[in-house]
Amino acid sequence: MRGLSACDVAAVEAREEAGMVGTVLDACLGEFTLRGRNKKCKVSVYPLIVERQLLHWDEVHQRQWRRCDLKTARALVSSPSLALILRSLNPKKVNRLLASVPQVVS
Repeated sequence: MRGLSACDVAAVEAREEAGMVGTVLDACLGEFTLRGRNKKCKVSVYPLIVERQLLHWDEVHQRQWRRCDLKTARALVSSPSLALILRSLNPKKVNRLLASVPQVVS
């Protein structure tokens, strides 16, 4: 998506594909190649701090989603490369990423 940063693209994709709205952290977790209809696409994975999920979104009828823990997510993904990225996550790394999120004072 021209003119958008990688984080902004990740936010747009999360909203379109899963109705997830939140803060994307500027910390690429890894990349993998997605093969589709006669083309390949390089996907960069960024963490999203989910603030809410929309009731209706662009691809609501084209996608399935499930809230699960990291262990279950690793088992569910069909891409071995994405599974490898998920396996690289551990509690220390996740806590470091969360510590980088500015706290909102209300």
